[in-house]
Amino acid sequence: MTKKPVYSLLSAAVAIALMMSTAQAAPDGSGGKPENPGNNGQGKPGENPGGGGGKPDKPGRGKGGLYSDLLILNRSENGLPIFSGVQAGTEEEGEAVGEPVACLQPITAAPIDDGVDGPIDLYAESLVPPLTNPLTNAANDKSVSPVPLGGTGIAGEECDVATDFVAYPQEVLFGRLNLGRAPTQVLRQQLSDVTDVLSAASQLSLDSAGRLVADGVAIDSPGQNLAIHTELQKYGGLKAKDQTPIVLPNPGIAGFSFLDIAASALGAAADKGGLVNLDLVVYDNRILNIPDLTQYDVFTGNGVIGESGEKYMDYSAYQYKRSDTYPGCVRGYFIEGETTVPFHGSLMQYVFANEDFDDDNVFAFATAADDARRVIAFVHDNIVTNVDSIGQRTDAICSAPTPPTP
Repeated sequence: MTKKPVYSLLSAAVAIALMMSTAQAAPDGSGGKPENPGNNGQGKPGENPGGGGGKPDKPGRGKGGLYSDLLILNRSENGLPIFSGVQAGTEEEGEAVGEPVACLQPITAAPIDDGVDGPIDLYAESLVPPLTNPLTNAANDKSVSPVPLGGTGIAGEECDVATDFVAYPQEVLFGRLNLGRAPTQVLRQQLSDVTDVLSAASQLSLDSAGRLVADGVAIDSPGQNLAIHTELQKYGGLKAKDQTPIVLPNPGIAGFSFLDIAASALGAAADKGGLVNLDLVVYDNRILNIPDLTQYDVFTGNGVIGESGEKYMDYSAYQYKRSDTYPGCVRGYFIEGETTVPFHGSLMQYVFANEDFDDDNVFAFATAADDARRVIAFVHDNIVTNVDSIGQRTDAICSAPTPPTP
């Protein structure tokens, strides 16, 4: 496995920490939605600015405001958002208003080539510390472009998207994961229901996507899977009502842990046709109040990398290799119009186009979750007669003939 270098921003910390003492940062996820110009989350300390995607005063409560303007951001390799120092706006008469303002930096998934010394290049160079266009998002090593901020150039709009670039920010879409914003008793009931099923089962196993299976029946409820995902990340296990630990199955994959089941559960809770990416994982953790309650390691933001004082799950020890997780085979029929076409081959071939993945940290966790979603979608969209469970490769399926043409 190739390890990514540790991301260091010591010089950035010195520069931005100075201006943070005089500037109020926009909340995580509020790069400035074009339909919401104005202060964009630069409210008074202690307020939960409306429409800015900011965290409520009491994490885990009042979750509705968390779903505005949750954008894909420039992040550290541990998934914490990185603040950029945006040049101060001007008063209406044209005078500059002071020191740079610390803002969260939205990025576009595809680099934008705007020519030599184009507006994005000049914007990136003007930041404190300066960025480049394109830049490498340390969270996933992808090449991206920073979306220019500054609104209309007036003071107070520093963290709004610049007027000419309002089409570029990319929002994170939650779909069925919006359930996380429901009152806490909703997920609590989902957890109670699913642990009743699991604790009563005579045998637990995992299916082809890593979902828990009780006596041969997969847990396929999105709500129950979201409850499993949340509970595992907070406490590392599941318990019956009498507090007896539920022994989780292990498919024999090297390094397999409760986090792998948590990732698969997140993929099972998400929309089948959606996307689980690292921004979604970080936002969803906050919405579910996981970092504040987890018994495991967390990072704490310092206002330069991460919101000041906010906790973020530490996935630095997590590793995921796709081909080790899905070494098995699948048989069945593709549905093409009114006909069916038989197929037989590996999951790596049919679900992942033989593209392997081998990485660590929050990007790996998000990819593991999305891979589970992809396997579930494949099985759902086709007629699958046989498929290996996660981590398994059986001769009964891999050596079997291609199904007959109907």
